Amino acid sequence: MTGVKKGKPMRSETYVRRMQALTEKPRLLRGMILLEKLVAISMFAAYPLLLVYLFSADRRGFLQALILPACGFALVSLARMVIDRPRPYEVFGTASAIPKETRGRSFPSRHVYSAVLISLLCLFMLPQKWIGGLLLAAAALMGAIRVFGGVHFVTDVLTGALLGVLTALLACR
Repeated sequence: MTGVKKGKPMRSETYVRRMQALTEKPRLLRGMILLEKLVAISMFAAYPLLLVYLFSADRRGFLQALILPACGFALVSLARMVIDRPRPYEVFGTASAIPKETRGRSFPSRHVYSAVLISLLCLFMLPQKWIGGLLLAAAALMGAIRVFGGVHFVTDVLTGALLGVLTALLACR
């Protein structure tokens, strides 16, 4: 069994109890789902806006912000296919609180990879640093929601975040 709580593997009973607790609170669950979608939309709106800004202000930065993230995204996608780690709801044999039917391809989290990468690119490349800071907080929230909603393990999210940081550092060096 996979999952981590105080250094011990998460038991299926714990996972099932957590998912049931969320489904018994429909307002909270709807709020989590809506918030996760809003964060995803804001991230994926911020990236093309960043590229437009960089195209007009910094052509070299534009190329770095375009090429390295595209390569990183492709590598993360390939790693997910090769590793093909099952998702928590597959491992524990119950539905996730956040509706998801995808099988495998849990590690690393591509949502969190992209969100952290976009946030850091904005933080490093925009003169308005607060935008990147705000997006980074939203990326952390997205990661937490994906774990608490039962669609990723903590290690999926942390690895996605770390890969996002590394890609951003390469793009901004």
